[in-house]
Amino acid sequence: MNTILKHIMPFGKILLLILFVLSVLQFFKVFTNTYYPDFSSYYYGPLAAFHGGNPYLGGKQFFTAFVYPPSVLLFFLPFTLLPFKAAERMFTVLSIVCLLFSFWLLFKLFNKTLYSITGVFLLTLLFNFFPEKFTLGMGQINNVILLIGGRVHLLLF
Repeated sequence: MNTILKHIMPFGKILLLILFVLSVLQFFKVFTNTYYPDFSSYYYGPLAAFHGGNPYLGGKQFFTAFVYPPSVLLFFLPFTLLPFKAAERMFTVLSIVCLLFSFWLLFKLFNKTLYSITGVFLLTLLFNFFPEKFTLGMGQINNVILLIGGRVHLLLF
């Protein structure tokens, strides 16, 4: 049995590597999106607030009304210095960085090596996880919140 595993294991690693590469390519297809609907409320909410309007009323350019606490307006204010399309892309990059940093923190928390078979396998699963693809495709704030929550947890515990 042990000799069979020795012969099969290299093929399993190669298969995992191929699946990982395909997953990464699929994951980064998010940059081919032309519109990230939820991001519009993050972009136009601060603009409305700092031009004397009410960000909670929504408007034509909002996909949905802004429903977050006022402190989130401050977080998204720097994005309003960019044109809308550039801000969408920058936020998508920030979201991916927050996700990957959160994943790294999780491995650090459990004293695991990210560059292992387990790490590659879990990253492959993460890149194929529908809620994550949905978060990125809609331009949601979830990955930023994940990183903040993970960092606070590490600091407190």
